[in-house]
Amino acid sequence: MKEKDPLDIRKVHFQNPDFERIFERMLMDYAHAALIFEKQDVHNTIVFVGSSQIVSVESMAANVNKLAKNFEKGELFKDRFEEVEKQSNHMHMSRYYHAAEELAYRLANWTKRFKQPKNQFYLCSGGGPGIMEAMNRGAKRAERPSIGLKIEIEMEQPGNPYLSPEFNFYFHYFVFRKFWFFYFSRALVVFPGGLGTLDEVFEILNLIRSKKFTRNIPFVLFGEEYWKEVLNFEPLIRYGTIDREDISFLHYTDDLEEAYGYITSMLEKYYIAEE
Repeated sequence: MKEKDPLDIRKVHFQNPDFERIFERMLMDYAHAALIFEKQDVHNTIVFVGSSQIVSVESMAANVNKLAKNFEKGELFKDRFEEVEKQSNHMHMSRYYHAAEELAYRLANWTKRFKQPKNQFYLCSGGGPGIMEAMNRGAKRAERPSIGLKIEIEMEQPGNPYLSPEFNFYFHYFVFRKFWFFYFSRALVVFPGGLGTLDEVFEILNLIRSKKFTRNIPFVLFGEEYWKEVLNFEPLIRYGTIDREDISFLHYTDDLEEAYGYITSMLEKYYIAEE
């Protein structure tokens, strides 16, 4: 019995036009980023993730003041008063925006000391508002290009104004956005966030646990109180569904100096070649 010829992807012809359209769109998602990264000689990234809802103190204060003035004028009803209360309660989260900006600024300055392309580290975010904006803003302050991997979804806001034009990406499929998040990643810094942030955290945790991601990577959870409350692994350990060593590499901190020192020392140890 004659064996079937192996599938040659270059000779695939779909009968269903939807399949062909999807296949072409997937190739575009992958290939466009691959070509840009090759052209710009990108080898390493430091990935920042966190909430798109966390904004600067100035922006938060402006929002609260605007809502309060409208309330004084009688333009807010009971349901809108709850928005004033919500904005006021969340003002303390703005400190993470400024911490992300400052950490990005310091890391971008640190990588400028290296000359070889393989020793360069590009800061990378999801390209949107909030913590993502803070990271790109910090890199721009340091006069370093940074990467924004945006996704085409209905609720996502436009890219932030601090993105470098040459690294301003839009993806149609989450799978390729995630692929490029992690392919070059040599460090991961996670600021407080919601479902999108949790999705990215658990994605990389599972890749590490399943040994699909084997490189040494500093994994920083910035905002110890927040993350130890939101990610309570103790029941999982107690019930035996994970081992404590499965999360032993997680580094919790609220200190900028500690985060900066930990990340740079790990990167210098494992990824910096002699100049």
